[in-house]
Amino acid sequence: KGEFTILRDNQKAEFLSEGECSIISFCYFLAKISDSIKEFNSKDKLIIYIDDPISSLDNNHIFNVFSLISKLIVEKGNYLQLFISTHNLEFLKYLKRLPFENEVKHFLIERKMKKNESSSLLSEMPDHLKKYTTEFHYLFSEIYNLAKECRRGDKGKYIENTYTTFYNMPNNMRKFLEYYLFIKYPNNETPLKNLEKLFNGNIPTKINRIVNEYSHLTFIDRGWAPMDVPEVEECAKLIINIVKEKDEEQYNALLNAIGEKSST
Repeated sequence: KGEFTILRDNQKAEFLSEGECSIISFCYFLAKISDSIKEFNSKDKLIIYIDDPISSLDNNHIFNVFSLISKLIVEKGNYLQLFISTHNLEFLKYLKRLPFENEVKHFLIERKMKKNESSSLLSEMPDHLKKYTTEFHYLFSEIYNLAKECRRGDKGKYIENTYTTFYNMPNNMRKFLEYYLFIKYPNNETPLKNLEKLFNGNIPTKINRIVNEYSHLTFIDRGWAPMDVPEVEECAKLIINIVKEKDEEQYNALLNAIGEKSST
């Protein structure tokens, strides 16, 4: 029941920015609940709801807020339930790293309009937001799953159910290779200029065709023809195999990131 003053460089701070207001409010919130978290029966009754605590903050402060939630709330574990909501995808990326002991559920709140009346719908978060920390993980997953289905020999049903995958796959392959090559060769070259290094100076013809022709409408007649499924499947296997051969440690890390068992 006291008062406090905000200082900036030992002077009373006035005209606080939205970001400053957000971080001060969050610190005050943490201080307010600290006693509740320490109570002996807090694990049986305490429900914490944190609503988008990073509004108007830059990336450094977003990480700091994540760290505070992790250290002062999650790691202590003295609560019955914890809810955290956000509009920020960067913050969501960090939240998925929180060391929860129990099962975590992910939901999406969608705003619906009907006859000029708005309502909110709570639904399960789609996999591309829930499962993957970055687009790099998602692209690897798409290529890996295609290669895996081909190896299993169950591709007929897979193609029937997910044929749109094949029309998107050339672009996914090109983007994945650009990400991967930039990580592996972080020079000032255009990433795909290093593709030859990845394949030991001998880029497979099918890979060249996929990333340079199928991912662009270079030749207009390509747009009138159905996707060559066996060619796309073969490219998926080539990409997965070369990543495993060149960087098995990173390959296994990617597998773990998408929920697959490592190869060792």
